[in-house]
Order: sequence, then structure tokens, then C-alpha cells
Amino acid sequence: MDLDLDAVPDDVTDFEAGAVTVTGTDVWVMDRANPLLLHVDTSHSPPQVVEYLLPLSIEPPPDKWSRRVHADRDGCWITSPEEIVRCARLGPTELSVHRVTTEGGDYTIDYEGRLFVCTYPHHSVHDHPQYGFVHIDPDQYPVRELIDGDLIPVLDDSITAIVQSHRRRADRVETADGTKWIADATLTAELPEGTVHTIDLDPRTPGQVQWIREDPSQDPAFMDLPPESAPHPRENPQAGRILRARRR
Repeated sequence: MDLDLDAVPDDVTDFEAGAVTVTGTDVWVMDRANPLLLHVDTSHSPPQVVEYLLPLSIEPPPDKWSRRVHADRDGCWITSPEEIVRCARLGPTELSVHRVTTEGGDYTIDYEGRLFVCTYPHHSVHDHPQYGFVHIDPDQYPVRELIDGDLIPVLDDSITAIVQSHRRRADRVETADGTKWIADATLTAELPEGTVHTIDLDPRTPGQVQWIREDPSQDPAFMDLPPESAPHPRENPQAGRILRARRR
């Protein structure tokens, strides 16, 4: 077998829009399976697009989406059944990424600047990509709110009802002016009068990611362990590690 060492594979991964969220002129789009996040600034014509390569896992390709995104004025939240990640803008092309919790839910809802994590209130069976069909017991608290990194149960039925009424699909969102944004491999914007525009996501500016990692030795869960059993930070911890998206 002959190998052509000069045939370098293309480092560009096709982006398939899977989830979308909007606040003002900021549009955040998450790839269906790959840890790629796009920030689309629609205040410019054409829109300016920045690509961020995130320190997250590559998920098995789903039919629609593997993660959800929720925007606010400072960045966005990325959620999945396994974790919740905070992405905060540090500059026009720089983002900090912090894994807030390794808990998740079946779906998430943002309401008036608050993030709620929800689970189905009944027994269910999920097709897990690693373990096959898994039986899931209902959560005692089907709606919890993320507050300072903790998921706090919502005990007020009226709040639960209001939150649930704002549930939406991860791949589409409607803004206050009636524009409907849809992430279905491509990104489109449907204006109130019915005109549909496909947003050109190329070219993209490669963004920088500052990965904020906690020091496990400072976790209260380890405080009562003897010194030899407690985790020790590496000599060169990766807190603040910079990840750069591929240049296109």
C-alpha cells in the first residue's frame, strides 16, 4: 500500500446548524454533533461570523440536535443531559468557557434571564449511544433552576406552569419582531412578511476560547479526605488554556 505523505487532509469540518438562540443582534448557533459554536453578528451587512472550537465532546450525529443554546447579553448557555456550560464573551473574537455543572436534564428553558432544567415527570426509556436502551426513573423535582452553579428545585406550581409554557424546540426561535430563526443544517431567518433568507456562514473568523477549569483540590467534597487521597492539581494546570478555532 502506497501512502501519499503530501496529501494532507482538509482541516475544515462542515458546519451543520443544530440549535439556535437570539438576543438583539447576536445569534448563537451550535453544530448538531461537533463542539463548534458560531456567533453571528447581524448588526453588520453581511453578518459577521466567528467560529469557536469548544472543549466539549463530539456527540453521535443526531436527527436534529445534541445540545441546546440559550442567549443573554453577555454570551450564552450550552446545555445537554450531561452538563451545563457557560460561554461568556471577553471580546469580539474571544470567549471564556466554564463547565458549571455535570448535571443536566431532558430539556432546558430560559425565561426572563433565568435558566431552568427540566425532566420528564414519568418513567421513560432512552436510547443511550453507549449503553443502549436505559430505563429512566422520574425526577422528584421535574423543574429546577440554575442558581450560582446549583440546580435548585422549583416548588411553586405556578412558576413551573409559566416556565413550561415557554418551552421551545432547540432548532428554532422567534424574536420579538416576529422573525423566525431556524437551524436545520443551514441557518435561515423568516421575516414576518414571509420572506426567507439563508444566512451565509462563510467566511468565518476563528475565535479564541479560554477554558476555565476548576481546581479539584478546592472542591468542598474533598476537604475531609486525608492529604494523600485528595486530588492534586497538575504542575501545569490547563485553567485558562486557549483554544483556537481552525482558520478558514
